[in-house]
Amino acid sequence: MESGIDVSFSDLLDNFDFGLMAYYLMAYYWMAYCCMAYYCMAYYEAGRKRTGHFIDLMYADLGPDVPGKASFEQIMLEAGGIYRRGTPEEAVDLLYGARYTDLSADLQITGQPRVKGSRDWLERFVGGRQSTQLSDRWLLSLRGDGGGFGAGSDLTWGLRGEFFYGLGPKNSLAVGWRYMDIDYDRSDFLFDVELNGPILASVWGL
Repeated sequence: MESGIDVSFSDLLDNFDFGLMAYYLMAYYWMAYCCMAYYCMAYYEAGRKRTGHFIDLMYADLGPDVPGKASFEQIMLEAGGIYRRGTPEEAVDLLYGARYTDLSADLQITGQPRVKGSRDWLERFVGGRQSTQLSDRWLLSLRGDGGGFGAGSDLTWGLRGEFFYGLGPKNSLAVGWRYMDIDYDRSDFLFDVELNGPILASVWGL
């Protein structure tokens, strides 16, 4: 089975069925996202001072616009640790952990044989995140990570940037952008995908 997909935000909106993303972070902050792009995510993170841990769950259900019937589902679960350096105004985090990916596709294009398949894998990843307090109300967060390197996918990497606007001591609104590239190539399964789109989030602190 082969799949090569480069998905823009406008195409995602046209074909978007369902997505959810949640994010939990204890001691730093806690957030639940409702995203307008390709995914839905839930995230948990807990930590004190220099170290912490996190769980990140993402689910996407897309219906590509093809002559016939098509469905594509993706589940991605990350779990890992955090090592933080810096101050509340300027912090840099080292991220490390494992990522589980589950894919399933069912394509029935008019005039062509039906193609149906699924694949899952587990891989390690590393990354970094920088948080900068721009003013009393504004915070900028930038994250990048990469994993696989042949043990799981050939390479999966992503970038994410977010601006947070403080509504109070523990509540914020966030807007940003997320990009992800997945390259998985085995003898009977090729999956080369680029996904990107905006993030809109409501943040609740603990």
